Amino acid sequence: MRHKTVFLLVIIIAFFSFNNFVSDAYCNAAYEYLERGIDYYTKENYDYVIRECTKAIEIDPNLSQAYYYRGYSHYKKRSFFKSIADYDKAIQIEADGRSFRGLGLVYWSLGEYRQALYSYQEAVKLEPNAESYDGLGVSFYSLGRYQEAIYAYQKAVEINPEIVSSYYGIASSYRHLGKSRQAIDYYHKAIRVDQNYSRAYFGLGVSYYSLAMYREAEDEFEKARELFEDSGEYHSIDEIEKYLSRIHLQEEFD
Repeated sequence: MRHKTVFLLVIIIAFFSFNNFVSDAYCNAAYEYLERGIDYYTKENYDYVIRECTKAIEIDPNLSQAYYYRGYSHYKKRSFFKSIADYDKAIQIEADGRSFRGLGLVYWSLGEYRQALYSYQEAVKLEPNAESYDGLGVSFYSLGRYQEAIYAYQKAVEINPEIVSSYYGIASSYRHLGKSRQAIDYYHKAIRVDQNYSRAYFGLGVSYYSLAMYREAEDEFEKARELFEDSGEYHSIDEIEKYLSRIHLQEEFD
């Protein structure tokens, strides 16, 4: 009887050991696919990211990172609703600021600014970093809530003084509030971080124009036009031409 008991214990231990071995093997395989997906992510090869992360998810459906990287890749390929589904799943498994930021970006791209705002608010709660506050600022700005946008953007630049998009956001918010001089200060701060930030030169031109400082406006518009030409943003050049025509007309009257 004793021998039978020992024998049964050996079988039970062997069974659980085998199960653990199989489980570990599956887990390792899932992470191998994930690592390959991340490697393709760094190379911006999003089709392959989706392929590798899908394989990882098939093995381990609770691998939140795989959903995150696949969600971002779907976003880059403009498959927005697939992206939302993946970010939602990643958050369901393990909520983190990164996934909420990704979700916010997708909703913002769809013009769903209130959903974007909620996502970035959740991101700030979980990871109050510059990227989360910058996204929060973008959402407030898109909703026309400019004072709240300024607060969020200022939090972003306090954390990271090199985040050029937040300086630009503060400047544009001030411009929409009719505070052109404050806007000019922050457009200059954006340019100090990135001297090729074409949108900041355009914003400067508009701000100077609103103050009837036409010579300064013309100089900034010319700089913006040169940068827009380099990047192929011809629709923005059309806007500049309209302002320059008004300036030249004003000069004729003066």
